[in-house]
Amino acid sequence: MEFASFTMKTFSLIELIAFMPLVIAGMLFGALFLLCQKLVAVVFAPLATHKFARAIITGMVLGVVGMFLPYTMYSGEEQMLELVNDWQSWSIIILFITSLIKMVMINVCISGGNSTRTADHRCRLMYAVCAY
Repeated sequence: MEFASFTMKTFSLIELIAFMPLVIAGMLFGALFLLCQKLVAVVFAPLATHKFARAIITGMVLGVVGMFLPYTMYSGEEQMLELVNDWQSWSIIILFITSLIKMVMINVCISGGNSTRTADHRCRLMYAVCAY
């Protein structure tokens, strides 16, 4: 078994310029995720002491959305394999809408399953791990 060989890669100016829109798009999606997190937390705030009601509502939202957009369910590893092989048959609008709804569903699961303070703590922990 061999280990991967990592060598120093140099990028041309054109490659760096072409990379910048992707960086900006990633930053915008990150900001959109944080905005979505705050909006969903506001929606679930009145149910902070009603754990059972929060769980029922979260489950109903997951079920309804999962019926229409099954690619928004779970963490996405299995669905990603299907999309990698079959992405040409999907319109860019459907892929974009699916990614936005997936973003909302992640926040619904986090806010609907825990108290707001615990959800914020877990999100910050997740961001720290991903940033590392």
